[in-house]
Amino acid sequence: MSEVTGPISTLPGTSRQPPEGQMCDNHPDQPAVARIQGETDSFGCEMDDLCQKCLDERRAYRCSEAGQAEELEWRTGACEWCKNHVTDLRDARDYEEGMNGRVYRVCGACIKRVNDDAAAELDAMGYFDDYGDDEPEEPDYCPYCNGDGDVHGFDGEWRGYCTCPDGVRLKNQAEARYRAKSSGGAN
Repeated sequence: MSEVTGPISTLPGTSRQPPEGQMCDNHPDQPAVARIQGETDSFGCEMDDLCQKCLDERRAYRCSEAGQAEELEWRTGACEWCKNHVTDLRDARDYEEGMNGRVYRVCGACIKRVNDDAAAELDAMGYFDDYGDDEPEEPDYCPYCNGDGDVHGFDGEWRGYCTCPDGVRLKNQAEARYRAKSSGGAN
């Protein structure tokens, strides 16, 4: 595990590139190819640095029967906001506590209620009137890959490159490395 971060706005499970030269937590002689956000609270989070072997093992486990059962168990329990017993728990933050606030385990109904309430409040304040039209401004990041450039399924399995500019750039870089390696091997 790499050092614990300071306050961070992303949620557990977020995948990102490890820093240059970072080694695997479990195999210190292997370079890390992925950094997965682990336990997270308002003070920061733990990051798990994984080599390709560890990443493949993690993905295989998450797709296995035992991994699916663990996922189902993880999503089942009492919502921290409405206190109901549900089967669709997920991590979320309270907007009023800020993007680096506590991470709560909440149900889909509570997420929808909070998002609808926030949208109604912004609408009542005339927040969207400043744009001159009814079209919301496009986000600064891709909603499919969050600006990472690659897309992963719910099981953590890599699905491919995103079609956004970050994904196209990432794919072009990978193809350039492949061409360079291929042409270097042919000489």
